[in-house]
Amino acid sequence: MTTTWVGWRGPSSANQENRLCSRTFAWWRALGSQRRRPGVAAGLLWGLFLATKLQSFFLPVALGLHWLWLFVAWKRGRRPAAPSFWPIVWMALLGPLVFFVSWPWMWHDTLRRLGGYLGFHLGHVHYNFEYLGTNYYHAPYPWHEPLGMLLYTAPVVLLALAAAGAVLLWRTRASRNDGRATGWLLFISGFVPISLFLRGSVPIFGETKHWLATMSFLALAAGVAVQAIAAGLAREFDLGARARAAVAAALVAVAAVPAAVETARSHPYGLSHYNALAGGAPGGADLGMNRQFWGVAARGVLPVLAAQAPASGTRPVYTHDAAPAWGLYLRQGLIPPSLPDAGHEGNGGIAGSRLAIVIHERHFNRHDYLIWQAYGTVRPIYVLRADGVPIVSVYRRP
Repeated sequence: MTTTWVGWRGPSSANQENRLCSRTFAWWRALGSQRRRPGVAAGLLWGLFLATKLQSFFLPVALGLHWLWLFVAWKRGRRPAAPSFWPIVWMALLGPLVFFVSWPWMWHDTLRRLGGYLGFHLGHVHYNFEYLGTNYYHAPYPWHEPLGMLLYTAPVVLLALAAAGAVLLWRTRASRNDGRATGWLLFISGFVPISLFLRGSVPIFGETKHWLATMSFLALAAGVAVQAIAAGLAREFDLGARARAAVAAALVAVAAVPAAVETARSHPYGLSHYNALAGGAPGGADLGMNRQFWGVAARGVLPVLAAQAPASGTRPVYTHDAAPAWGLYLRQGLIPPSLPDAGHEGNGGIAGSRLAIVIHERHFNRHDYLIWQAYGTVRPIYVLRADGVPIVSVYRRP
């Protein structure tokens, strides 16, 4: 479901949510098997997840709570058998081993480097972000910020179906017919990634990528709802096999097409996208939500800048938040060599530039004023927009 959530995420591992879902599925299989192989697979997959993303350290929280649920239910006579302890053993043995073997940097001075890796994230810098009209540079953050971002960026149809599916899963969490409490597993696995940020104090350095794993479980919950609706319609109208298949296909289309349309419409400026509840990109701007992140949209004005390249000499560009990528743009030929980076604003970058860009984020508002003062004009030569919302302005010194 990576393409169904096109709100502001920040750079992330594109399939981290799929990895978490696969790892949870492996755990579920291991709990229902007396063989060794499923437990070994669960341990190996967790090790690969550890080697991929920091959020993997929190996965045992969800799985451990699920195991405790099964154990307590068994002790109280609500489950026919105790949950197997072997998946936990294989995770504890194979997970750290795979993590270590797959990262050669850890092979030497292991304890110090592991401490440095963990310390880097535990003391991570707080990146700023705009939420409901306020720019936050550090904690405390609003506790509801993760929920608000989810509410305003995920496709509305998916949210509605996921909510219905979550209710169905919650109602079946204690069913004796399901020895592995699948509903409870899905519910807690989807809640844990986002719950870590409800405290309002955990560093947010990339925004919603941190709880993107929740999306896989929302998609599964939505699938539960679609299946329940299809079964209900089949019973109500006594549908035959072909009719049931057609109804199921239509429901899947209803669930998936809005997300596909939103993804296509927002491309390539998905970071500026907000859903129908927010009012689209214009509604997101009115609500005071982030329009961009890390200067990604600057690539959209490169053709405009290239057209301003002089026939001889150079025309330095104040590249603003796109400065880290400017050398790459030059090497790839996206802009001519006659448009070098003018440097940081504090080192005469604006004063020494002939062209300038401003990427529209709340904490960058002052750059417009600095350019107006230096250039003697308030009129940009071009404004890049996403659904009418300005995201990058281009200025030229008269």
